[in-house]
Amino acid sequence: MGEEEPPVPRRAVLSFEGINLSLSCRHCEDAPCVDACITGALRKDQNGTVACDVAKCVGCWMCVMVCRFGLVSPTVIAAKCDMCPDREGRTGKARYACVEACPTDALFVGQYEDFQKLLAQPVKPRSPLGRLMGERRLS
Repeated sequence: MGEEEPPVPRRAVLSFEGINLSLSCRHCEDAPCVDACITGALRKDQNGTVACDVAKCVGCWMCVMVCRFGLVSPTVIAAKCDMCPDREGRTGKARYACVEACPTDALFVGQYEDFQKLLAQPVKPRSPLGRLMGERRLS
């Protein structure tokens, strides 16, 4: 009976002054990782998504070295955000695995106008411990 491999993280989370920042591949227009890939495993599709063909990746890590954002992870193969092609038919939070799995709902899926509405809302102040002010802890 074969066990399923655990998923490879495709996002990086940085903590800065008590705030967590979720970072993923920027799918750069010029994509230096694609140019540096010696096997052609990294490619840009018609939508501008930079994707990795794991069958072609030999683990040379040239893509890791040239990513200006440091967002390609050297695991067994190059791991980076692939825009969840296996979830294309899904909508809302279920469209992307990272958005669906985010325990704090910090990740958001929407159109430009949706982001503008979200940004227009007031930001709730946080305590130094990162909790919302006025939030009570359950004991």
